[in-house]
Amino acid sequence: MCESKSDYLYIMLYPMNNNMIKIGITNDPHRRMKDLYSTSMPAPFKISHLWHVSDARRAEALSHDYFSGHRYNGKREFFEIYPGEQPVNIPDELINPLTNPYENGLEFIADKIMEVMDYYSIDYEIMDNQKYQTWYENGKKLFPNGPKEF
Repeated sequence: MCESKSDYLYIMLYPMNNNMIKIGITNDPHRRMKDLYSTSMPAPFKISHLWHVSDARRAEALSHDYFSGHRYNGKREFFEIYPGEQPVNIPDELINPLTNPYENGLEFIADKIMEVMDYYSIDYEIMDNQKYQTWYENGKKLFPNGPKEF
C-alpha cells in the first residue's frame, strides 16, 4: 500500500501540555517516540493517532497546512489547540451550533486529517494506537536495551 519511505502519519501528544501535539511522519513510530524523548524533552510523547499512509509526505504537508493557524513555531511540527477552540481554517458554515466538535480536540483533529486525506485521495489505514502503545510499553519493559538484547 505505501510507496514512500515514511509510511506512517502520526499525532503525538505531549503529556506535560495536553494542548501541545505533534503531527509528523515516520517509518518507525517506536523509534520516533524515542528520538523525540531524547531531544531534551522532560517526558516522552504518546501516540494519539497513527495511520499507515500511501503518501506520507503529502499527507503531512496537507495536515500542516490545514492546521497552520495553530502552529506553535513556524519551523516545527508542533501545534497548540485548546478544547473548545475553533481551528482557524474552519469556515463558520461548517460548524454545527447544536454540537461542539472541539470539545474532544484530538478526535476532531484526527477526523479532519482523515477528511483531508480522503479529499486528496491519499490511501490510509487507521492503526490501533492503543495496541501499538501497549506493545511499545511492554517492549521497553522486556527489552530495555532494545532488540539487540533479544
